[in-house]
Parts: sequence; C-alpha cells; structure tokens
Amino acid sequence: MYVSDIHIERNEKVIRLIIKTSRPGIIIGRQGEGAQKLKSDVLSFMNKIGSGLAANQELKVDIEEIRSPESNAAVVAYMIAEGLEKRLPFRRVMKQTIEKVMANRDVKGVRIY
Repeated sequence: MYVSDIHIERNEKVIRLIIKTSRPGIIIGRQGEGAQKLKSDVLSFMNKIGSGLAANQELKVDIEEIRSPESNAAVVAYMIAEGLEKRLPFRRVMKQTIEKVMANRDVKGVRIY
C-alpha cells in the first residue's frame, strides 16, 4: 500500500488525519468505502484507548498522493521489502530498485544498506 507518512493535526473543532501514499486508490476504494471504513476504525480505536472525540470535535481523513514515489525513501523501502517477501533474488531486487530510483531526475543518489 506504500504509506510514506501520516500527520495528525488537532485543534478545538477538527482532528485531521493526513495519510501520504503513492497508491491512494487502494486506500480509498470504490466510492470511498475504504476511506469510510478507515475513519470508523480510527474512531473505534480512539474510543477504545480512552481518547475519544469530544462532543464538538470532528474527525477528517485526508489521503494525499505522492507524485514521485521513487524519490521517497519510505516508499522505496516498501518496494524492496515487497520484492524480498515474494522471495525474489535480493541482488536483482536491489539493482532494479536502484535503476527505478535513479531514473527519476530529482534524485541525486541512492544508498541501500
């Protein structure tokens, strides 16, 4: 699913959950049903741990797309992990990932440990 970052913004009336991902369609789903399920899951989790919403607060879930996922380190790590989970040869996974990342003009270099 390639989630790179999650931000939580809080103020008096709204709690905003911003999820940055390279594949927003997978999270949103058909007609936004995935986003609604995510919102209900977050609300139930917040109520379970005891930090539920106040009476005047509202939860908003925003899903933002990462335009160039090859220039984001977290997404590149997910790509490598996915290849290794499929039991592909690690040298091939590393070389192909490095080629994908270096094909992007914004990236100046790659280091994988």
